This record gives sequence, structure tokens and C-alpha cells, in this order.
Amino acid sequence: MTDTHDILEKTASFQTSLQVRGTEVHYGVLCERKLWWFTRGMEQEHGYDRVAEGRLLQEETYAGRSRDLMLDGALRIDGLDVEGEGIEAVVTVHEVKMSRGARRAQRMQLLYYLYALRQRAVDPVQGVLEYPKERRREDVPLTPQAVVEVEETLQRVAQVRALPAPPEVPEPMSVCKKCAYQELCWG
Repeated sequence: MTDTHDILEKTASFQTSLQVRGTEVHYGVLCERKLWWFTRGMEQEHGYDRVAEGRLLQEETYAGRSRDLMLDGALRIDGLDVEGEGIEAVVTVHEVKMSRGARRAQRMQLLYYLYALRQRAVDPVQGVLEYPKERRREDVPLTPQAVVEVEETLQRVAQVRALPAPPEVPEPMSVCKKCAYQELCWG
């Protein structure tokens, strides 16, 4: 029988480690300036109430599922289900979010998790974005086009990391209102 433990053991057998964290992918799509600060160790969200509320929601949601799993010390997967056995097993990665406000970034983060698992020979793999407060869910398949998007995002994350100063943002964006980095960016 295939279970979560088997999947994690399979991924642990690979000697390569991930070079990009899931949060970096999310920030790379949401705001490159936020990504730049984050890659410099300015992790502003540890004491941020909105992040704490999101973690609590994730912990309270779907109690019977394997939760908060780490892959290569870089990916924190909210939930993982394995259906079926052996080579017919299907792995479903769940990403729990408070709202659909940053849906594009959320989707890319989940796609990156699927991509990373597939790179480690966990296949077939599928993803689900879940919004418990809204009672919504969205299936997120790792299509060939999605693989291209993930690889382009990873390249852009590497480019932003290499910048000597944070990327310019001419004026605050709508996402800045609820951002833990607002003070850093806009004073």
C-alpha cells in the first residue's frame, strides 16, 4: 500500500535539494520587490496576524489528512493524500488559502509543488487549491503549459535574487494594503 510516508521516503532518496522555496515562487508572482526583501532574510511575516490566521486555518482544516509536510527543507505542503496502491497511486497536493485574492500566485506555488514532486518521480500528481472560508476548491493540473510557466517563474526568481537592489515599483499596488512588507517598501 502506498501512503504519505512512502511518498516522502521516495522524495528523500534524491540527493538534489530544491534551490527555490515555495514562498519565493508565490512572492515572485505576487510582488518581485517582496521577493527580493524575502531572499535577503527580511521575513516580515513571522509576527504578522494575517499569516498566523492562515496557519491556524490550515491546521484546523481537514483534520484527517497528512498536513504541513516538508520536502527537501524548501517546500511546506499544506496537505497530501494518496489514493490507490503501487504504480496506480495518485498523489494529491492540497494548498489551503484564506481567500482567492492572490489566486495567480497561489496557483503557481501549488504548480511548483507538483513540478517538484514530478521531478522526484512522484507521478501521477495533481493539486487542489482550497478556500475553506469560502467553501470553494479549484483543481490545478500540472499540464505541459503549466510546466513551462513554472520554469519561467523559477528563472525570474533567480533573476530577482541576483539584483543588487530591490526592483522598482512606481507606486503602491492593491496588494500592498495587506502586506507585512508595506512599511519596508513605502515607509
